[in-house]
Amino acid sequence: DRDFDENDDVKMSSVHRAFPSSENAPLLVASSSIIGQNTTKASNTTTLRDDDNGETSFSSSSAMIKRGGRAIGIIVAFFILGAGCVVGMSSRVSQKGVVEEGFVAKAKTTIVSSSNNNNNDDDGDDAFGTMRSSKPPPRKSSVREHHHQQQQKLGMELDGYDLDANAFGGDIWHVPFEYYKDTKWASAKFWRPGSNELLEGDTSSLTDEARKHPDETKYMPVFKSKGVDSAPVVVTAHATNWKSNGWVILDSAKKNGLEIVISGNGTTFHGFADKMMGLKAALHSIPGNPIIVNADATDVLLQCGPEEFEKRFEQADADFIFGGETQLWPEIRKYFGMEDEIEFKKEMSLTFGEIGKAAGDDVELTGEHPNVWANAGSFMGRKEELMKYIEATENRMVRHNDWKEEDGFGMICKPAATTDEEVNTVFPGMRQFDDQECLTAFQMQKNIERSRRHKLDADGSILFSAGGAPMSQLGRDANGMVYNKQTGKASCLWHFNNPQAKIRLKDFANAFPERFLTDAGRRAMVNTPDGHPGNRNGEIGPSPSEK
Repeated sequence: DRDFDENDDVKMSSVHRAFPSSENAPLLVASSSIIGQNTTKASNTTTLRDDDNGETSFSSSSAMIKRGGRAIGIIVAFFILGAGCVVGMSSRVSQKGVVEEGFVAKAKTTIVSSSNNNNNDDDGDDAFGTMRSSKPPPRKSSVREHHHQQQQKLGMELDGYDLDANAFGGDIWHVPFEYYKDTKWASAKFWRPGSNELLEGDTSSLTDEARKHPDETKYMPVFKSKGVDSAPVVVTAHATNWKSNGWVILDSAKKNGLEIVISGNGTTFHGFADKMMGLKAALHSIPGNPIIVNADATDVLLQCGPEEFEKRFEQADADFIFGGETQLWPEIRKYFGMEDEIEFKKEMSLTFGEIGKAAGDDVELTGEHPNVWANAGSFMGRKEELMKYIEATENRMVRHNDWKEEDGFGMICKPAATTDEEVNTVFPGMRQFDDQECLTAFQMQKNIERSRRHKLDADGSILFSAGGAPMSQLGRDANGMVYNKQTGKASCLWHFNNPQAKIRLKDFANAFPERFLTDAGRRAMVNTPDGHPGNRNGEIGPSPSEK
């Protein structure tokens, strides 16, 4: 079953082949290893990316801003990665610390905006990550209010992680609209003015016409934990509210020593397109080509560290691994008739063999493979492979012939082995973007191509959607790992992928207190209501916004 609880509160590679146009877009960074109530001033700072080796360095004539977190500050930067890319922006601080306004038109140049970000500072020199075009700069009071909101969301802790204080040590990157401007994502609701109330404030004065066009000053916020840039394995997710229940994946990653990148905190959720755009932004912010484990933020628990994830991925001998579920959703009926592709999919699933087998002489592999269709709540591959997936999705996205502006975003992913004409005649009811439908189309296309590098994990060798599996079906192996008796596999990732399965979040926290969450995380989980497990606000929250 498909379920995504985003609304329960819901060495950058030097090889840029996957996105020849968008990879040349600027990357705007608001970097702070500690974002809280007592940030300090940093001035005369320049941030540069070495496009040859993907490293990012921070230098200053008066101070060094280290992303590891000793010196604290809010740094806002444009990364102009492509020659000839001209971007308009307002620079708050020049190299000499003089406040000025202007435009930048220079490749591989970083413009940094630094200021005193103490809450008691009223000199108006606050800065935050906003990409500007030729529009006038925001009012100083609005800047201060925005920054204060971001501080409240992110909390503060010198050593980084403090769940009770809603503090998550790392950096905040702002990936601007410019990165999406020449793609089909540009018309998504996320980019429309007035669509993200928490970040934009009062937009009641906007005209209806203005609301039809993207606001080019907007950005996708991305949080990176401190060790991402050198990590062999990185978890990615999209969550609009860490405080409510986006914290679940953060805490589970922390428990297992995994680095994590999360997009979307503080934004409004408009639908699954946001989740895909968030992943695109997250990947853009990650250097090198590590293994990426992409997961839902609110209903996934982890029990493997980076070494185990890496070992199992390499054993699988795959470029891209799909997490699975028992049902096909959305139900593209033509897939059921693609018998040769289904048989090939099964053949590839069998290649996982004994990967993930629970330890112990009393554990046997049953040979059962219950999860036979892709589930968007978990998939993994190296970063470049996930970027190829997003590129394939963008190429697959279409609208119905009778689409009108008032219909909203309207993009869908054309099913595999489907013509443009069939989209309008066979699938007239498909009107909303669904990331799982896109993932399944990608999977089926790879089956058509007989790719032996794209595999479905049907038995939880690494990734497992537990559905409503009873607790009696679970056991502990000789190493203390939780495993599924139905398959004999101790999965690294457990996804509770339907409403009935959500209660297992609390069950797991109670039954396996030392396994999936930190001590603070376990306490938080068991104290959430049974009706909305994992939600510290105790409520479902709003439906996807249509603003």
